[in-house]
Amino acid sequence: MSNNNLFDKIKQSFSNWLISLPIKTLSGQIQYAFSQLREVDTILTDIRRLDATLSEADLADIGKKAYAVADKYGQNVTDYLSTVRSLTQAGYKNATELADLTLSLQNAGDLTADLAQTYITAADHAYDLNGNIQQLRTTLDGANSISNLNAVNLSDLAVGMTTVGTQAADAGVQISEVTAAIGTMATATNVTGADAGNAFLNILNNLSFSDNSLQTPMEQLAAIADTYQNLDADSSERSNILSLLGTENDQAAIDALLSNWNLYQTMLSEYATGSGSISEEAALTADSWESSTNRLQNSWVNFIDTLVDQDAIVGTTNALSDLLNGIASITDTVGALPPLIAGVTAILGQDKLFCPIWQ
Repeated sequence: MSNNNLFDKIKQSFSNWLISLPIKTLSGQIQYAFSQLREVDTILTDIRRLDATLSEADLADIGKKAYAVADKYGQNVTDYLSTVRSLTQAGYKNATELADLTLSLQNAGDLTADLAQTYITAADHAYDLNGNIQQLRTTLDGANSISNLNAVNLSDLAVGMTTVGTQAADAGVQISEVTAAIGTMATATNVTGADAGNAFLNILNNLSFSDNSLQTPMEQLAAIADTYQNLDADSSERSNILSLLGTENDQAAIDALLSNWNLYQTMLSEYATGSGSISEEAALTADSWESSTNRLQNSWVNFIDTLVDQDAIVGTTNALSDLLNGIASITDTVGALPPLIAGVTAILGQDKLFCPIWQ
């Protein structure tokens, strides 16, 4: 082959590739949309199974509104619906509103979906909030405010709350006090949220209090902190206090809390002034490149959804399945089809019109 012929062949192949590229791309995007729609349908079916009180209209409404909520936070529509499903499984009747709050927390605190949901449900269960969106939002806003104004990640506050929230609530410690205590420990040391939560848990276990106590646990700690700060840093009395309140592994975190009681009190004030912070920061994150890409994908999937009749697809698929099952039943009865058809062809003669379809 001459160089000119080779060049012409390469040029023609490249031209054909360019022509076919948009078709291949469109085909791939349509396949992606159908894959997403299948997942959406599966999740909605799961939600209906988990909450029998939901009607078909309720389910359709959840599916329709899912795109708007996901777009608001720049998240994938299936991620939002997966959160709704998980919260429905947990028994929440307002799972869609809680899922909205979860996505907001994810964006604002750069949390994983699992941690954001765990934080919300842990706070809700510990303080018997019964899924109250306003009270939960106040809690998250307060924690986010502390995170913004101090060297502590919202993820550490979340993990700390999941570690000690229930015990703290049972001991009469307010949710703002738990958050500020964990924040103080994590800010003043390098301990993780889990370590801070465990240290605070041991403090509560070792404090002497009862329902008839004249002082709350935090009031007792305030008095201990005052005494602690007036002792020499290397005194045995300080060591004794640390030993009485926690284990050896807890001492750095407990020392941080007692030594920085003023910081703890400052965080309480910061918690109280955090209203709206989660929503504001979630909106900022929703303007990112990744969020814009997710919105574009959601719009495409939603567009394809409006073009197809999913009931018709299900019906056609079921009909095809019945047809194939029928063929399989015949095959089981008379044997494999190719030999059967080949025999019929032989009887009828060699006419090409009866050439088996699989050739």
